[in-house]
Amino acid sequence: MCETELESELELLSAPDSLLVSGRRRSMRVSRLDGRVEFARCERKSDGAPCSPGSAESRPGRIFGVLGSVDLSRGTYLIVITERQLVGRLRGHEVWRVGEARIVPYAQEEGREDPGDDENRYLALLKEVLAMPLYFSYTLDLTSRFQRSFGGREREMWRGVDRRFWWNRYLITRLLSLEKDDSVPEGASAFILPVMMGSVTICDSTVDGRDLQLALISRRHTRRAGARYLVRGIDRSGAVANFVETEQILVDVKNNALLSFVQLRGSIPLFWSQPLTTKYTPDVRINRSPDALEAFLKHFDDIRTTYDAKLILCVSLVNQLGKESHLAKEYIETVEKAHYPNLTLVSFDFHKHCSGNQYHNLELLHRQIDPYLDSVGWFHCLDGQALQLQHGVIRTNCIDNLDRSNLVQSSIASKVLVKQLQLLSLTHSDHLSSIPNLFRSFRHAWADNADALSVQYAGTRALKTDYTRTGKRGYAGMLSDAYHSVLRYLLNNFKDGSKQDAYNLFLGIYRVQPNAPSPFERDRGRKQTLTMLALILCLLVSIGLTPSFLKHTLLAPLCWAALLAAVALLSKKYGSLLVCLPCLSSSRAPPRASRRSLVQ
Repeated sequence: MCETELESELELLSAPDSLLVSGRRRSMRVSRLDGRVEFARCERKSDGAPCSPGSAESRPGRIFGVLGSVDLSRGTYLIVITERQLVGRLRGHEVWRVGEARIVPYAQEEGREDPGDDENRYLALLKEVLAMPLYFSYTLDLTSRFQRSFGGREREMWRGVDRRFWWNRYLITRLLSLEKDDSVPEGASAFILPVMMGSVTICDSTVDGRDLQLALISRRHTRRAGARYLVRGIDRSGAVANFVETEQILVDVKNNALLSFVQLRGSIPLFWSQPLTTKYTPDVRINRSPDALEAFLKHFDDIRTTYDAKLILCVSLVNQLGKESHLAKEYIETVEKAHYPNLTLVSFDFHKHCSGNQYHNLELLHRQIDPYLDSVGWFHCLDGQALQLQHGVIRTNCIDNLDRSNLVQSSIASKVLVKQLQLLSLTHSDHLSSIPNLFRSFRHAWADNADALSVQYAGTRALKTDYTRTGKRGYAGMLSDAYHSVLRYLLNNFKDGSKQDAYNLFLGIYRVQPNAPSPFERDRGRKQTLTMLALILCLLVSIGLTPSFLKHTLLAPLCWAALLAAVALLSKKYGSLLVCLPCLSSSRAPPRASRRSLVQ
């Protein structure tokens, strides 16, 4: 818990020389001239009106938090939350999702050039991230798992956050110049609202007359955040792509007991990539650099230190045959070569064992990992006293760390939840299905979690979620999976470069340089090429559909076959020139595992 209370209901006013963010106790004034930020105590008037900035030109607008500021081509912008959605209350703490955000210009500099109207494109990229699932709380540190925050009492919430999951850190640092913890101006902490990306679900339930809460919080790492095929594997600092910490929380309200279980997912910790070429499944490329083992060891050193892990159980679900097989073999060989203490790798070919909807074969996996669950443990707190700590962690991966990983993580979480319910004397069964209402909440929480994380990384909802929600696979679910698979292909090849740019701009990996050449020139050329090819294709199709052409019963099929073959050959030869690659990268990035794999 923190002593400094965050301002939760604010008003934004505009004046010729400044913007004023007014709360109930403090106000923040941002100068339009030099960007200087000043703080003052603020007493609301008797009618509830905020402090006046002097010659205000606009009526006050209600906001619910300040995300920070960003420099673009034409000047500087303030980003504020204008709408929020209540997710639920966790142990009395309200948890919110960003509903709408507004990007407000406040220091527009004359004389700055804007090549190609880049400003509007930068603004669109920021809005793309702001539309994703972003969560916050004024009284609870959402970035930190409960075991980490247990017993801690920071004066200001932001000082104690887990910075790996603090998504607006760059934006707020830019606004308040938070280079050092002791350099924060007095009063600033009331406006520093940490926001995380991921997924939050909170469910209320009753078992045997006892009120319970089941919550699922997934925290997406800011390092190597990106889109599916553009960010893969590990970098030399030990950070991996699509790293997510997922915490399942069970609260016994009456007895003031809390139990939490943390799992990890992340890309296979090797130098590897899958360069986009318009192929449905890009080829896997492995970079067997001499630095690969060192990066591998750094990754697991970080896990061991961060989670105080006496045991690290890695569960790999990649295929043992086909394009993924070389990666699976390399992972096994690297683990054997590393001889990392207390690291165990379990390889389970998910598609081999569970194809044809044979998900009951997951029991084969559980036979290998269930003996480790007690050693991994979980966090148990009762009346403010820690009765048990989680001293191990399970790290799951498939190729994308999405569909297969989520399904297996939910299966592991189900086993642990049953053990926790047994500990609380709420069930004697070994199956969560014996408590129908809690089982239903559990299934929907994990399915929603899968969808949210999949949208952030792959662009669509997750696959196989009908099984996660209902325990069954039906034709509707398989048709939905087919649709989302095709949609993923289109987004990954022709849109994800823009998504990667959005992440890089929001997180400060790319910083706009005033009066610099446009970074989007390459993409403009690609779009012109695609437009030309699309017009040619439309012309050929229109000719092929004319009645006079269709009358030639033999010629028409041959021409259509030739057209399709030509499209296939052109895609194969020039596919890498047609796909959407990111334009906003940074020279500050660590060395890449592959030229085509964007690495932070």
